Amino acid sequence: MPSASCLIQVNGGGFGPTTNGTDAPASAAIDFKLASSVGVSQWIVRVVGADELTTYPVLVGANPGTGIVTPVTATISFAMPAAPLGRTVVVESLIQVGPLFYRDRFSVYVLSAFGTRVPAAGESTESSVLYGWAPHVNPILRDGSVRIFYDDTLAAPALGTDNVQGAIDALKAGVGSTLVGDVSGPTTSNIVDKIKNATVPTVGGADLGKVLTVVGTASGGTLAYQTPGASAGASVKQTYICPGTVNVFDVVALSASDTVDKANAANPALSPALGIVISKPTATSAEVMHYGSIPGMVGLTPGSTYFLSSSSGSMSTIPPTGSGVIVQTLGVATSPTTFLAMVTREFVLLALPSHGQVSLRR
Repeated sequence: MPSASCLIQVNGGGFGPTTNGTDAPASAAIDFKLASSVGVSQWIVRVVGADELTTYPVLVGANPGTGIVTPVTATISFAMPAAPLGRTVVVESLIQVGPLFYRDRFSVYVLSAFGTRVPAAGESTESSVLYGWAPHVNPILRDGSVRIFYDDTLAAPALGTDNVQGAIDALKAGVGSTLVGDVSGPTTSNIVDKIKNATVPTVGGADLGKVLTVVGTASGGTLAYQTPGASAGASVKQTYICPGTVNVFDVVALSASDTVDKANAANPALSPALGIVISKPTATSAEVMHYGSIPGMVGLTPGSTYFLSSSSGSMSTIPPTGSGVIVQTLGVATSPTTFLAMVTREFVLLALPSHGQVSLRR
């Protein structure tokens, strides 16, 4: 029976059958011809498919409009695309023998960096049980999840590319790499490098209850135990509008929409406290710490709990007294100069003496 099947050669390496598709390097020179031209009155060839990155190559030796090859014994050639790897070109061969036409298709592949073939857009026929889609697609269907491939010896893709291979390579290298979706540059690289080689500190009595934290600087990173909330990364803070009379380290309350003023335990309009001012970006704005460590203060008593004071903008280790006054804890001093703010909306309202009671509000 007549057949439109072809013989193919890659970079002049000799002709062979196209069965199961042909693998070729990037930019390879491809030649093909009919396996048998006996009885063939007309031969038509055309590219009918390619992967999503590849432009259909020109078939040299065929009519560019009709695809007719003259003579039918001629050899047709084209070039496979260059990088990136993972390319596919599908060629259709159509012959006429007497009044009948016979058709055949074959594919040429540039393998991916992982040694796998990629299908052409719209391709519906498996190229090979061993080298086609089935070994990669079917495990996903059976397992219900994507399998991640990583080759520890692979030189490509380059570090920092947006895939699993590149991300793991970047973590391994540590220096001069970019992690997709993360902060890039020497700080991240050095911290990653430090973590790779870090020794976890021994847990002592003073470290019980603390959190093992990555402490990063511009020159590297280390592992250390810290009190929860003590690191800058664990803080909760926000910038608000404020009067010019509000100063750094003042205790403030919400006085209007997105606006703060000095808090006062005896003033219902300026209590409970919202946080402590840690900076003044402008004369009428204040960065307020709600939860986190505040350095640079003076005269603190380490280990003491501090309360909102009835003196505007102040805090004290002695709870305020008097009817209509609230008692609200603001945090604890961790050193003479560092305060761990833990400001919540919970407070105790001291009722009028005739009522003989207190109530808990939040």
